[in-house]
Amino acid sequence: MIKSYIKRWRNKRGFGVHSPFAFHLITEIIRDKYPYYKFEIIDDAVREFCLKENRHVKTQRFYILFRILTHLNSSKILEVGTYNGLSTLSMALCDQNKEIDVLPLKDKDQSTLAVLKEKYALPNINTLDQIDFDLHKGRYDFIYIHSAFDNMSLLNSYKLLKPLIAENGVILIDRNSKKRSSKQEWKQILKYEAPQMVIDQDKRALLFFDKKLTPNKYSI
Repeated sequence: MIKSYIKRWRNKRGFGVHSPFAFHLITEIIRDKYPYYKFEIIDDAVREFCLKENRHVKTQRFYILFRILTHLNSSKILEVGTYNGLSTLSMALCDQNKEIDVLPLKDKDQSTLAVLKEKYALPNINTLDQIDFDLHKGRYDFIYIHSAFDNMSLLNSYKLLKPLIAENGVILIDRNSKKRSSKQEWKQILKYEAPQMVIDQDKRALLFFDKKLTPNKYSI
């Protein structure tokens, strides 16, 4: 436990991170404290769609998501599930040339997304009823998996979605559970068509498939 904490502490500050790409992403993007002006829109949405439901949300998670998507050259994005619509909003605000397909896993998220699209004028969000896996094979540069599909494990959901990612794409996975079974499943995910590089943020992880990157796993 202590050894793992020390490793995360060191990696967060760039110590032991030998890949220039990973070093820049961790120290200059993920840990950046610069307040983009669009963060005010995210704050406004959090107040309207979370606080009125007495939901306490850490806006930092959306700031980081915004910075990551602003940094990456991802133009076609798939989001499976959505964090009250706020994760979708954060990605859509990066650049309206980024095309975002989102499959809500909760009924109320579909209506929330409709309100967000209209209020903040976001034509680049496309809400899906289902995914055509044959049509979208290799289509996406970035896939955000919030949780597993109904009646399916996270591992099997990941296996189903993996063919949709482009050759040099990135997958972001939420992994909030601390259960032992979930930890074992996570190891299996990393072994399945192993990504070239992993940046594990404890609660979620970025999986990079670009073969030009230096192979490694960084816990931050």
